[in-house]
Amino acid sequence: MGHADRFAFEPDYRPAPGISRFLTGTQSVIAMAAVQAALSIFDSVTVNTLRQHSLMLTQNLMDQLANNPATCGIECLTPSDAHARGSQVSLRLEHGFAISQALIDRGVIVDFREPDIIRFGIAPLYNQSGDIDVAVSTLADILNSGVYREQKFSKRATVT
Repeated sequence: MGHADRFAFEPDYRPAPGISRFLTGTQSVIAMAAVQAALSIFDSVTVNTLRQHSLMLTQNLMDQLANNPATCGIECLTPSDAHARGSQVSLRLEHGFAISQALIDRGVIVDFREPDIIRFGIAPLYNQSGDIDVAVSTLADILNSGVYREQKFSKRATVT
């Protein structure tokens, strides 16, 4: 792996262009040990506990959006019924791409989907209510200030 043509079986190493040269086949012992340590946190939590925390956080996000003057008019696509929603909140916004980029620029990581949908993914293992507060206040500030209209937030990259 990481070779320009890994199945050419050339006698010398010829690196692949760009990030592809860092691909590996079988993971190293160190990498696997790090994964094992990271996954050990699941030993102390149940799926039901994570689900309940996810539902609490997504409801908190939807409630704050509905009650904030700057965000209350935004169309929320996420079902209000807890049994029908996953661990994300999707919003439809005009200028959604630019707003998503402004959020990311301020440290609120969201996902954008064409044509105008911003998705807030909730990771109940580590997201807390304070993260929701920051996300909503940051979105409100971006909308109120109009900072998303800056040209740098309209530039499309390969990954959004």
